[in-house]
Amino acid sequence: MAGIAATVFDKAVIMAKDRFTQFENRRPLMGSYDALREGTSQLVSKTPLEDARKSPTRPVTIPVLKRYEATIHNKRAVVLPGDEPESDLVSLTWNTRGFTAKSREAVHQGNYISEAEYIAHQIEQGLRTVYQTGVITGKESFDKLATDYLNASKNTALATTTLAGVTIAGGAYEIPQDKLYLYMPTLFMKNELGGPFHDVANYDAYAMRTYMSTMGAANQQNLEKLLSAQYDFGYSQHIGVANGVLESHYFIQKGSYGVLDWIEYDCRMNGGYDGKGSWDGTYKYTTWQDPYGTLWGVLVTMGPNQNDLPGLERSYAMQMDFFKDTAFVKSYSSEVGKSETIKVNVKPPTTASQAA
Repeated sequence: MAGIAATVFDKAVIMAKDRFTQFENRRPLMGSYDALREGTSQLVSKTPLEDARKSPTRPVTIPVLKRYEATIHNKRAVVLPGDEPESDLVSLTWNTRGFTAKSREAVHQGNYISEAEYIAHQIEQGLRTVYQTGVITGKESFDKLATDYLNASKNTALATTTLAGVTIAGGAYEIPQDKLYLYMPTLFMKNELGGPFHDVANYDAYAMRTYMSTMGAANQQNLEKLLSAQYDFGYSQHIGVANGVLESHYFIQKGSYGVLDWIEYDCRMNGGYDGKGSWDGTYKYTTWQDPYGTLWGVLVTMGPNQNDLPGLERSYAMQMDFFKDTAFVKSYSSEVGKSETIKVNVKPPTTASQAA
């Protein structure tokens, strides 16, 4: 039975990767999470990143150096006072998320649905909920957590501006829809930020992006060159808009955020990808890499299991518990209220003809 269990597990996880194009098993849309995850290797150096992944316990802090005003000298001397920058420790907040897949071999004997297909379907549904759609307090999806982290991390000490029609309210710029991408380079400059950027917005913002991308060389104005060179675009269902606001955007300097993942030691003790137990026993700790390249720690338990259906009261069952811990990190700022994230709420355009 042990060999069959291992084979069923392998078949199921392969199906879970291959079938994400089907509608019922469609791939999650997670613009906020993807934007944060992309910059991980740029923000966190390789050694601390590897140390965090290999640690038998979850790391609680990351060491950083504070920004400071360097001492400037206007004449040479044998002895000059040297600067001694201060360091700090940034605390990590870990979010544990997991889902379960379970099957009973007896149920699938002569059934139209194979055991591997049944497990694959549960993995697909688990991934979509844990990455995108989950909203229950304390069990929010990674994309919801990423969106909340972006909002909590936004720059609340925004530089003032004299650009026509631009105001500041609630820690965000308010900009007319037809001026958004024309004004952003100036606002980035005023806040001492340089591109390229991620632009993560609510779903409805995609309409204006599509409208702008259709402008050709013969149009009165062509913004496509500016957009394609400066931004990567993402969209999240968890970015809401207030009354009177058409779109909400988070502009993130690329490489300023990262996502740290950690799985328990028992799942990765043998060379990093395999753990305790055996497929010949009653349990097996192992790892699985999902379609996004992220490792999950998996505990597979096998043996008799209670069920209320006649004939299945003590049937053999296999259960797979997928878990990982995730922490979001950002560029350190010792200046209160300042960060590399600018939130923009988009107001109606200044001219009706520019509406998407």
